[in-house]
Amino acid sequence: MDTPLFGGDTRRRREINLGGSMTASTSTSILQDAKARRAQREQLKRMEDGAARIQACWRCAVQRRQVKKALRERFEKDVTGTTGLRCLVLVGADEAVLGTWSAAMVSGGNDRLSNSLSDPSWATLLPRAMFLLLQSVAKDPQSQYASNHVAVLNIVLSRSLSAVPYLLRHGYYEYLSRAITSIPMEAKSSSTVLPSLVMLLVAPYSLLDNTDDLYKQAFDDLLALILTIPLLPNRLPIASLTFLAPRIPLNSFHLVDSSRVISIASTIEQKIHLLANLCAFVPPRYPSLSADSLAAYLNFTLALMCAIPIHGLEPPQRGTQEPVHPTWSDDSDSDVETQVAVVDNFAPKVRLPDLDSKTRIRLQTFPSPTHLNCLLEAVHRHRSVQPALFAWFEERQIAQPEGTRPLSKRQIATLSPRLGVLNNIPFAIPFETRVSIFRSFIQNDASNRGFNRYSHYGISRITVRRGSIAQDGFDRLLNVDLKGPIAITFIDQFGQEEAGIDGGGVFKEFLTALCKEVFDTDRGLWLATKNNELYPNPHSYAVEAHSLNWYRFIGRILGKALYEGILVDVGFAEFFLAKWLGKQSFLDDLASLDPELYQGLIFLKHYTGNPEELSLNFTVAEEEFGVAKSKPLVPNGENIAVTRENRLQYIYLVSHYRLNKQIRQQSDAFFDGLSEMIDPKWLRMFNQQELQILLGGVNAPIDLDDLRLNTKYGGLYDDNEPTIQRFWRVVASFDQEQRRNLLRFATSCSRPPLLGFKELVPNFAIRDAGSDTQRLPTASTCVNLLKLPRYTSEKTLREKLLQAINSNAGFDLS
Repeated sequence: MDTPLFGGDTRRRREINLGGSMTASTSTSILQDAKARRAQREQLKRMEDGAARIQACWRCAVQRRQVKKALRERFEKDVTGTTGLRCLVLVGADEAVLGTWSAAMVSGGNDRLSNSLSDPSWATLLPRAMFLLLQSVAKDPQSQYASNHVAVLNIVLSRSLSAVPYLLRHGYYEYLSRAITSIPMEAKSSSTVLPSLVMLLVAPYSLLDNTDDLYKQAFDDLLALILTIPLLPNRLPIASLTFLAPRIPLNSFHLVDSSRVISIASTIEQKIHLLANLCAFVPPRYPSLSADSLAAYLNFTLALMCAIPIHGLEPPQRGTQEPVHPTWSDDSDSDVETQVAVVDNFAPKVRLPDLDSKTRIRLQTFPSPTHLNCLLEAVHRHRSVQPALFAWFEERQIAQPEGTRPLSKRQIATLSPRLGVLNNIPFAIPFETRVSIFRSFIQNDASNRGFNRYSHYGISRITVRRGSIAQDGFDRLLNVDLKGPIAITFIDQFGQEEAGIDGGGVFKEFLTALCKEVFDTDRGLWLATKNNELYPNPHSYAVEAHSLNWYRFIGRILGKALYEGILVDVGFAEFFLAKWLGKQSFLDDLASLDPELYQGLIFLKHYTGNPEELSLNFTVAEEEFGVAKSKPLVPNGENIAVTRENRLQYIYLVSHYRLNKQIRQQSDAFFDGLSEMIDPKWLRMFNQQELQILLGGVNAPIDLDDLRLNTKYGGLYDDNEPTIQRFWRVVASFDQEQRRNLLRFATSCSRPPLLGFKELVPNFAIRDAGSDTQRLPTASTCVNLLKLPRYTSEKTLREKLLQAINSNAGFDLS
């Protein structure tokens, strides 16, 4: 039958390939495509996040401008009133607003401003307003507003004590130093601001008592920040110079912390200018100085000169070079002669500053006969100064690093019996005294290295992510000298740096969080006894190179905590603490590691029957990852039975294996890190229990009277404020466990410092957190600060405080 040529269907039929389709895609191309799409998604996500941040910043900027505009309008309606002052503080560094306010205060006269100082609201706001004026003057002391700013500062600081502590804690003398150095020397006669600035230099001393810590801080800062200004006497008009010279509180020189001053004046140039300015201001007042002040001044200048390199005070010798002693090598195969310079020492060369002629001339008065005669006359009037100077020389000699200056026979005869008591029978010395000696060892070590808590020289700055504190700390601090100051910057979950400057509190928070993380038994580096006391994990993976590096790092971190006096809330097994002290472990130490094994060995030791009935051999059982293994204690130990004759050897080998051999590598790595920070000899004057107290504080009842006596207050609070009275009554009703929870909540450690709360750095503090009584108390453990809302009843305060300390809601909610 013929097939029709046209069937009426105009659609084209699909062609089906029954052999399947071929593709040229490979696994590599698929992975690359997936990687490209993932990168594209990540890029899109970053762009969206960036756009959101830009929008948020823009909205914040617009809102800030609107708020500041509204505040300026309110300020203009009440320039001299409390509302105007409040708006000025909230607006911040606005030159026009500050200029308007200071001009209004000056035009109103001294009486008007003096009357306002008695207003409680002004007492709170005025320190912040004075700080804004001080910043403005430091920024531009020749501006049109500067003279009014300085006039207001002088009026307030001469009549009100409330502003002085705030300004001193916020860089008062540093800002004054900037202002003075910003005025050219040739403009000193025409400047209307400079005489008022000089008056501000000595204003705090008329209001503060010389027994106050702030008075001492003010004098230290005056020396370190003002008297280090180059050619200070030449920068001041004659009238200002004659005003300043007799008002520098030189009779309080015995209060000066010389190490703090020298560390703040960290550069060689600053030290030289400090010495030169002292040459100008102090010698004319030698006759009026007390014996204590004169001795302190001489000690200070000696320490200052010791901190200046050799030849630092000598004029440079142009056209000369350091002499070398050449030698040549005759046995070289090369025709080129090799010249070798023989040097006296290998200390790095220090670049000395180029001093101006006026400073050099002033320094040359130090060894001049006129100055020496004046000094000898002063010392002759105060013969008590001579023994103080001799004692200082001895102390400086003893404090020198080992090998630099030998001790005399008399000094050795004096020191030997004391050191003998300390090394051989330390328990004859009270524990608190030994702790003070330990702290002195650390202070001397830090001083010899040029470090102290006030030093900004050689500071190591590291950034740490909040979610990876342990790993980032391990990576960043691996090659850092932990004895020096360290500044921590936290990175939040959004990758942004957290605001704030680490003055010690942030590092304490970092160290506390780091210890909490690395001593977590879930990490596998530490195990806990039945008493929750830690010791190194004996498992095989703990002796791998990476794990041993972690043990070494943890040792350095604990050493840093001891070095800085930071308490760590961690307890170690007694047998492990004995290793810190270099003591040999015995059978009785096994009780703190494995009480059941200890009881079994004691049973074997006193077993009256035949030990072979117990079917023991010279092996020890270990379990790793659920698999039990048997390890011989001696060669072929599995075939040696424990008998009456060898059971003491078996007991010794088992205890030695558990206490020493099993954790030897971990312990050695840990102690290597610890000894980098703390000399082992310093710890050997303590026993295990005392060492644990040194690490974590004393496990004793919390003394509320001592805590209250050493508590600082901020904001609206003081010791007599009603909320504070309620707080102490509530805490007095707490049991010891609740008090420890409160202490942990505010300071991150539940045990009080071993020498009392005066040793807590910084001091325990309470600050008001507003009037919202529904809000929980919060804490900033990095600065030992409790933020307490102004609760109106003891019942509410007790409920909220217990809820906070039991739920441990601290810094994140503050």
